[in-house]
Amino acid sequence: MIPRLAFVAARLLAGGVFLLTWAYGVTTRSPFAFDMFVKPQLSPTLVSFVTWHSAIFGVAYLVSAITLTPTLRTPAATTRQHWTRGAAIGYVVFFGAVTWWLIRRPYLASLGGGDTSLLVVPGALLPVAWLAAIDHLASTPTTNTAQPALNQQTLLRAASGSAVVLWAAHLAGAWIGGGQITVAGASWSLLIDLAVAQVAYLAIAFAATVSPRADRHVEYWIVVLAVGVAIGAFGRQIVLPPLAFSDADRTLVALPFGAALAVMWSGLRVSGGAGPRQGAFTLLAAPEPHAARRVAMIVLTLCGAAYLTSLTGRLDWAFIMRQSIAVAEAMTVFALILPLAARGSRPGWTLPRLITPPLAVVALLHFVPLASTVPWLRAALDPRAAVERAIATDALARAASMLVVSRQPIDSAFFRTMLDDEASLWSTAPSVPPDALMPINTPATAPNIFLFVIDSLRRDYLSPYNAAVTFTPEIERWARDSFVFKNAFTTYGGTAQAMPSLWAGRSVPRGWARIMKDINNLERLIDATGNDFLINDHTVRAHLNDAVPRTFLNPFVASVNTDLCQNFEAVSTHLRTRTSRQPVFTFLAPMNVHILNTMGGTAPQDYPGFYAPTAAQLARVDTCFGNFVAYLKNQGLFDNSIIVLTSDHGDSLGEGGRWGHQLFVFPEVVRVPLIISVPPAMRAQLTTDLSRVAFLSDITPTLTSLVTGRARDGDPPDGGVLLVPSDQQVRNRRRRAFMVMSSYGPVFGVLRKNGRDMYMTDLRDWQEYAFELGPVGYREVPVTADTRLASQAALLRDVEAVKGLYLRRP
Repeated sequence: MIPRLAFVAARLLAGGVFLLTWAYGVTTRSPFAFDMFVKPQLSPTLVSFVTWHSAIFGVAYLVSAITLTPTLRTPAATTRQHWTRGAAIGYVVFFGAVTWWLIRRPYLASLGGGDTSLLVVPGALLPVAWLAAIDHLASTPTTNTAQPALNQQTLLRAASGSAVVLWAAHLAGAWIGGGQITVAGASWSLLIDLAVAQVAYLAIAFAATVSPRADRHVEYWIVVLAVGVAIGAFGRQIVLPPLAFSDADRTLVALPFGAALAVMWSGLRVSGGAGPRQGAFTLLAAPEPHAARRVAMIVLTLCGAAYLTSLTGRLDWAFIMRQSIAVAEAMTVFALILPLAARGSRPGWTLPRLITPPLAVVALLHFVPLASTVPWLRAALDPRAAVERAIATDALARAASMLVVSRQPIDSAFFRTMLDDEASLWSTAPSVPPDALMPINTPATAPNIFLFVIDSLRRDYLSPYNAAVTFTPEIERWARDSFVFKNAFTTYGGTAQAMPSLWAGRSVPRGWARIMKDINNLERLIDATGNDFLINDHTVRAHLNDAVPRTFLNPFVASVNTDLCQNFEAVSTHLRTRTSRQPVFTFLAPMNVHILNTMGGTAPQDYPGFYAPTAAQLARVDTCFGNFVAYLKNQGLFDNSIIVLTSDHGDSLGEGGRWGHQLFVFPEVVRVPLIISVPPAMRAQLTTDLSRVAFLSDITPTLTSLVTGRARDGDPPDGGVLLVPSDQQVRNRRRRAFMVMSSYGPVFGVLRKNGRDMYMTDLRDWQEYAFELGPVGYREVPVTADTRLASQAALLRDVEAVKGLYLRRP
């Protein structure tokens, strides 16, 4: 007989591999996710998993098959045992054949995105469901009378106790981590955790009540279904939206996953001696019978969750992982506390006793925000400020707070319209606009162009924008004779759309990959000028025109490891060894300061007021930049070169507990540096407005104008010309509002008053913010009715403009 602990560990190991296979299939199913995350090989761990998947899957199969040996060895005396044995034999034979096929023909490595992943998505969940079916068939249909029945008092105790334990653990974690703890913040955190607990209590109590109490099988499977739906709903609403799935696809993907997890857990429970006749209690409760061991397991769960949260805290997209960890932590703690709460509980509570705790929490949730309107209580009881400052480590309370604490009054018509527009912008089959390509004159001669887009570079980390910066002296020296645009923004808070919008020279839809070759104006300029084209960027690499010759620098370096210093060496080597004397067009998009490369990093010195790992990376990049400029001057190339330094977006580096760029467009994410140097002979003939709002989409029209003498000059969604002949004037943008948005979800912003004011609305969490932007930093201000009205009108106008460009239908 396989020891119980070994059996559970083996099943969890095998199930983990099957679910990871499913997750990879889901990721590649989305063309957006495949192009942005899988193809660029951002995660070395993911690359290794795909490379060794056949072997890993084979190990998972063998481990799961070994767990079936008791079933295979037991003689079949009853019809039920015959079915169990047949299901076990079928599993061993069928998935043995699948494993053999995968070893001969590794499948995951062949996936190229889109429909080719359809076999993986349902197929990887099949062994999980099959094993669960075997477990239920093999279970002995007897009732364990020693196990107490599930009742409302037990549920209430367990839910409330879990909330208090989680709250105390998260508060302790914040205190140990040096977080700011206030009475108001701690009180809000406890109140929100209790609110979540009451919702769970009512949901489970309802599920247990609606089933016939005489038939524990019905109660059991109702709760299995409820758990599966709850997990599926979490995945549908939190995990899948950033992967650009439609509503229907999210449902079709998430619900089977939730069902698979629910039946896998229920299968492990019944294989441990529990059974459906014992009712829902056996599903919801962890199997450890000893109270002391349960307490130890609760402590281990809390410590493990805190450790995983710390590992992901500074990862980009950490919000998904942190919320997933929080949900798993809460479910585990509840399962461990539930049997303890059953001791001494009595069924048959009266209705007032059952509903009083939830009603009390609801009353508090409504009373405290009202109390915060009292002037002398406002600072202490402000819901959103308390939540954002004090419980950054309590992901569960933070997520719930967005719905029950600080939700803004909803303009239902606006939100409905914007969400409909958001769904349209996710279109995977946009149309090509009639004027997609700008007219380009072929110049007699062309300068060298060096375009450096440093991923995640914040403007306030460069000395030309911030006098407090001491670690970028070479960039500052070069910028003295350059055009430093003080008010530059990315239209998109994420590489996924920011980079293609730069190449297109205008805003792009989220389905841009399907039409990129038909809207790529920057590549068209390169082709017209006959430039020697050098590139190191994984975002648009696969969507370039094969007819345009190019040299991909450092081709075997994964996207996440791209390094500007290494790129500069490759460019210098190419310039020294080439036989052609054509002008050079170089496009580099290194990830030196991306949060993936700075999270948890160390720095050789302190940089007061700055995130040290990012500052240290920039100090190194600055030295390499200065050396490359010196090289161009020594080779006589600098005086015939246009150099552009910018970024596709910034990163939050701890502001408000935020890290990376994720699903938001706060000012530090959308404000970018934009510095352009031109040959001295050309500079004397140009003029601009350095304080006017500028966007990444302006770069391609500007370069086209500088090189060919003409370009399309417009306002977003079109790009405009930033540098014009000295006898002309640049377009006036000072009185217009402009939209910015997340590349990964329904989060929008509006820039007003020439970029001095910003409004942000998060349609996922029903949040809105307003900011005043200064030369370096910014401050949050209250959202007024005038700000809301003007900003919402601008959003609707600009979204409709983008839809009008790309979503035409014949």
